[in-house]
Amino acid sequence: MNPRTVCAILCWISLVGPGASGCGASTNDSTDSNHTGSSGGHASTSSATGVVTTGGPSSTSEAGGGPASASETGGDSTGSSGSSAPTEGDDDSSGSSDSSGPGSESSGSPIDIPGWTLTFHDEFEGDALDPAKGWLVYGGPQGNAPDFSHFDPAQVSVSDGALHLKIEKREVNGRPYACGGVEPDLGTVQTYGRWVARVRFPPGKGNVGYIGLFGETTTEVDFGEVAGKSPLENSFTQHWGDGESEQYTWSGTDSTADFHEYTLIWEPGTLTWLVDGEQLHQMTQHFDDAPLLFAMGDWAAPCDIDWAGCPDDTTPYPAYMDVDYVRIYKKE
Repeated sequence: MNPRTVCAILCWISLVGPGASGCGASTNDSTDSNHTGSSGGHASTSSATGVVTTGGPSSTSEAGGGPASASETGGDSTGSSGSSAPTEGDDDSSGSSDSSGPGSESSGSPIDIPGWTLTFHDEFEGDALDPAKGWLVYGGPQGNAPDFSHFDPAQVSVSDGALHLKIEKREVNGRPYACGGVEPDLGTVQTYGRWVARVRFPPGKGNVGYIGLFGETTTEVDFGEVAGKSPLENSFTQHWGDGESEQYTWSGTDSTADFHEYTLIWEPGTLTWLVDGEQLHQMTQHFDDAPLLFAMGDWAAPCDIDWAGCPDDTTPYPAYMDVDYVRIYKKE
């Protein structure tokens, strides 16, 4: 799901640039817009969450994923930050798979990791997203399925110590499914580090969940991505250049049934994937060094996206992607 012309990253650039004061003016336009990268991001306040609502990183590819316009919640920018299509059948990709590794649900790891400094975390302990964390909640057509799934802030909630991103069959702006997506404050972008999320992915044919890092152009690293029709397969993928990608698929357990802790360690030249603290795979880094943004979400896929399938009578709704915690670190 690349390439990426990133409204949210442009917003971040405007925030950290000289004299920056924000990411654009609020608007009450109720019509979806779909521009990418030309006028920067947009932020507005969501009454559903009490935090900032934004269009996320955008894609100009046919398979592009992630958040698009924020118009229904008072925004007008477009983006897509989300899930990439697995690279089956892609001539520009290489892949491997493994059925070893962790099995049943894990309890997670301590927040303090020797040799690493915590730069951001949320344990989702309240009954709503914490405004102090600066979460950005997506609104608008989802980039992988812009005519089928719609990011709606109402799909994002916090309870029982977890973040919940709900997918349901509910029409929003002419799209038959509503879904949820978020990213932390854009000030959390960084080059190199350790990203950790304990997640249970959404079940059911046609449902997809993702956690990953996204760059200003085509760079993307998914360190957890599950299509509900194949719950035993979890993909670790990097995208770069002109549609190039490399993917590793782990098929050790049902990622929709239990929580597991997914970790990406990005060090100069290497990407390392861990599940429940166990290293499963390491790749050579193929993209240029630049700060990357963490994002996560879910969506329902139309029938023409073969790798994801499409919802049918067996698909449970509502379905949820549940997140126990998110932690970001820098190496000491």
